[in-house]
Amino acid sequence: MDSATHACPHRILLVDDDLDTLEFQAMYLSRQGWEVERASNGREALEIATRLPPDVLVTDLNMPVMSGRALCEAVRSAPALEHIQILIISGSEDARTVGSACGANAVVKKPFAPDLLVDEVRKLLRVR
Repeated sequence: MDSATHACPHRILLVDDDLDTLEFQAMYLSRQGWEVERASNGREALEIATRLPPDVLVTDLNMPVMSGRALCEAVRSAPALEHIQILIISGSEDARTVGSACGANAVVKKPFAPDLLVDEVRKLLRVR
């Protein structure tokens, strides 16, 4: 890790209503030296992203209060947030179609190996 990365870690915002899944994913991403924020629904995530935009938003698709699709659409429609890379994680059969329709940069189908999550976030950080 170079000194620039160490001085200013990438910010990742994880969104999932399953707290065990949220903590498990946060553990893997934190090990990469990234700053990880957590939200349990789309509305909470949008509030966090508006205050301090992350580099990458990783969201489940199906959540109460505000779905991952609605979150993705809200981020894409806000000029101050349009630079955020979005990764949707879902077990839904139509996840890729929904992800494409709402402007996600990538979709990972559940279940997946934790290394795949890290690899996908790394790819999105390179795009930024």
